[in-house]
Amino acid sequence: MLAVDFRKRVVRNFMDVLILLEMQKDPMTGYGVMVYLQKKFGTSFSSGTVYGVLYAMERKELIEGFWDGQKRLFKPSGKGLNEAAVLLKAHKPLQDLLRESEQAMAEYRIPVKEAEMQHTKNG
Repeated sequence: MLAVDFRKRVVRNFMDVLILLEMQKDPMTGYGVMVYLQKKFGTSFSSGTVYGVLYAMERKELIEGFWDGQKRLFKPSGKGLNEAAVLLKAHKPLQDLLRESEQAMAEYRIPVKEAEMQHTKNG
């Protein structure tokens, strides 16, 4: 459970970065972003959370929204593409940080499981 909570927290905190990097491939709808996060990271967020992030990114001029028929799509702006390029350069250090964090969580989880098992035996 702790690992799932940690993963969701990381995705929530970096959601704008993840969205911006994924949008470089193709424009996305808000629903498309929700599906992407679920498939890629195994965690779901409410539409309010996702659209809140999208609108904040739009206000910061990182993405541009446009209508395609009845669908509102979002794509990176010029500023957003520049930000994505900077983020991609920082990719390796970010990956290392996340890997170290997951290892620390795994080390923490083992003693907790042992304590839970001990409690169950003695309970």
